[in-house]
Order: sequence, then structure tokens, then C-alpha cells
Amino acid sequence: MEHAQADTHESQVRANKGSTGEQRVTELDEAPAPTVLGPRAVLRLQRLAGNQAVSQLVSPQRRAEPRHLVVPSQGLVVPTGAIAQRDPKKGAPPTIDKRVTRIEIQNKATAHLSEFQNGVLAAAEDWEMAALNVGSAYATAADRHTQAITDAQRIVALNAQIMGSVMVVLLVGPMGWLAEGLPGILSQGFEDFAQAGMGEALSAVGPAVIAATDAKPASTNPQVFQNEAVGKVKNAKKGVYEYFASCFKEIAKATPESWDKYDEGAQQTKHKQWLEKAKSFGGAKKLPSVEEMANEFERGFWAKWAPGLYKGVTYAIFPQVHYAALQKPVQARLTAVGITSAAGLKFGWFSDDDDARKTIKWGEGYKSVPFM
Repeated sequence: MEHAQADTHESQVRANKGSTGEQRVTELDEAPAPTVLGPRAVLRLQRLAGNQAVSQLVSPQRRAEPRHLVVPSQGLVVPTGAIAQRDPKKGAPPTIDKRVTRIEIQNKATAHLSEFQNGVLAAAEDWEMAALNVGSAYATAADRHTQAITDAQRIVALNAQIMGSVMVVLLVGPMGWLAEGLPGILSQGFEDFAQAGMGEALSAVGPAVIAATDAKPASTNPQVFQNEAVGKVKNAKKGVYEYFASCFKEIAKATPESWDKYDEGAQQTKHKQWLEKAKSFGGAKKLPSVEEMANEFERGFWAKWAPGLYKGVTYAIFPQVHYAALQKPVQARLTAVGITSAAGLKFGWFSDDDDARKTIKWGEGYKSVPFM
């Protein structure tokens, strides 16, 4: 009778084996009382359920779990989840130290990228303020010049095109981007600097679309110039925010393995290179005050306007040269921006022609001083 029961029990064990050759176990609501394991029983359990199951079985902390799995051939109780086996195709799971290291790398890379984002946005803020200040100075100078001419009534003001030629002279070197378009470092390969050293973590992030590359020359109309210059920088800042948002989104989804190829040195080097290049494009911090720039714009306007004081020559007995008189509103502006003293003007009862000639001569020799 006992032999028949044993044969039946062994048949049940063989029936529970799957096509993969692994031992199947049956979950029971009520498991038999755990058996004290001897060395031979432990070895057999290893063959049936695996090393991990044995380790968890003999751990006193695991024996108190309420639900169990039973290996029928031994009548032994194994805690639920104890027989989960490692997938041989994936290799050994990462150690705790490896996992901690990857988390530390991810945090470090994220912190560096966040710091770079702050640097880029700070540069963009400086450029936006520069566009606003230069635009304000340009518009103020144009308004003052035009108003003085209007009040004088008998003299024609400069047109916007001539005013624009003064603007181009003043916005050279570091400030040239205001007349030509946004700094190229915002539109040409920006992602190469931002994603440097990140390995596979940001491989899914596409090219940065921050600033348009088809920049057109700045408008000569003072108000349009300011609006366009400020608008370009604002749009670039929007592009910066969106690009970095996509980067941080990808970082959050990156697999732990993707940080194994992170290169902190390459990341920091590229970030520093971009920030150094950004300094070559003038910002508000290095510009003169709005009033000083407005005065320089206005001096340039008056220098371009001065030749118009010459009205020609008439011939009677002797040739006579004619000049337009400098009216009071014009005299006030010439004095305000320092031209009166620089040209030696008198504004007396009989000095109209002499003042006009001196103003023309001053204008011919005047050279605008670039803002940077």
C-alpha cells in the first residue's frame, strides 16, 4: 500500500514538469507544516527549486509569511516568490553598488545640465535687455531729432534709411548681432553642446530648434527695430525652455544602463565652451546707459543731417553761398548732445552762416563711437 502511494506521488511530480524541464509547484491554501531539513534534503531542494529558494527557506525572517508554495516530492514549504530564477539571457543583475553608482551619475549629469540651462537663459536675458535698451535709445534719439526739426519747420529731418545707417555703424563688433540677427550659437548645433557627454541618455532628443537661421537685417525704423530685436530673443528663450524640457523628460525615462557611458569631462568642457562663446556677443551688462546711447545715436543723426544746411550758391555781382539757419529747437538739441561746444557754435545775431559752416564741418569729421 505504501509503495503504491509513493509511486502515485512520484508520478504526480513527473507530470508537473513542463516542456522547459523546470519544476512546477502548486499553490495551496493550506500548506503542510515545514520539515526540518537535513543536508541531503537541502541538496535535493536545490535541484528542484534553486539556490535562491533554499536561502529564503532557511531564513527565519521569511518563515513567518502566511502564504506558501509546496514542492510535492518533499512535502516542503517554500515562501511565495522564493523560487524566482534569474533570466540567463540578461546575465547577472547589477549589484547594489552598481545601481547606486548609476543613480549618482544620473543626478550629477542632471545637475550639470540644469546649471548649463541656467547659464544659457542668463545669457539670453542679457541679450534681451540689450535689445530693449538699444532699441529704446535708438527710438529716443530718432524722436528727439525729428521733433526738433519739426519745431524748426524750415528744415527736413533725416529719413529712416539714413538713421539706419547710423545704427549699423554703432552696432558693430560684439553688438553686431542686433543688426544682423540672433547669435549663431543659438541656432547652429546647439544640441551638440547641450547633450555632450550624456551618452545614450539623450539619444532620443532631436535637434534643438531655438532660433531661426534665416535672419534678416534689422529694420531701420526705430520702433520696428526694437520690437523685432526683442521679439527674436524672446522666441529664442522660448525655444531654450522647450528644448531643455525635452532633455529632462528623456532623462527621467532613461534606462539605468544608459548612464554607463556618461562622460562628465566632455559634458562640462562643451558647456564651458558655449558659455565662453556667449560672452563674445554683447549684452546689456557691458553697454552704456540708455541715455548715453541715445545721445550717441543722436550725434550720428545730426552728423548725417548737417550737410543739408548748405543751400547752394547764387550769382549776382559776386557769388554768394547760402545756408539754412539753425533754429532754436535745433540749437537746443545740438547743445544737449555736446555738438555746440565740440563745433564751437555761437548762435549769435550775425553768426548763422558761420554756425552752419561749422556744423557741416563738424559732421564731416565726426566718427560715431560703437557701443562696445
